[in-house]
Amino acid sequence: MPGIRNPHRALLLLAALALPCAAFAEGIYKVKVDTLLDGADVKVDYQSHDGLLIVSLKNIGENRARCEVNFDASPQLPARKTKFIDPGKTVTTDLRADRMWFEVDVRVKCTAADAKKNKNKDADASQPADKAADADAGKGD
Repeated sequence: MPGIRNPHRALLLLAALALPCAAFAEGIYKVKVDTLLDGADVKVDYQSHDGLLIVSLKNIGENRARCEVNFDASPQLPARKTKFIDPGKTVTTDLRADRMWFEVDVRVKCTAADAKKNKNKDADASQPADKAADADAGKGD
């Protein structure tokens, strides 16, 4: 056989080539999860599988939550997904491997979606009352 003069060298070469494939198949990569829960009560969990990372978001609060999940699995392009979670519900989002991962950074930022809506409604409700008060003040002069 041309090129293979030492069978031990060939076995070593095959083992070296198989190692990254085995790491990919077993899901051996580091996962780092950073969470920022701004007024939302959300539990974040993850499961790593071969070529797939699943992030579970469970809303244990009383308000609807809006969560942005950012995945950074270099050399793969970063991905961002947004999920709305009703109280008491669990949703999942995932990232599938296009390339081999060694580390995946996940940033989860959740806010209470209903709280923002209620603030806007309160501001809109008080605005006509203020205009009416200004109009009444102008009639008296």
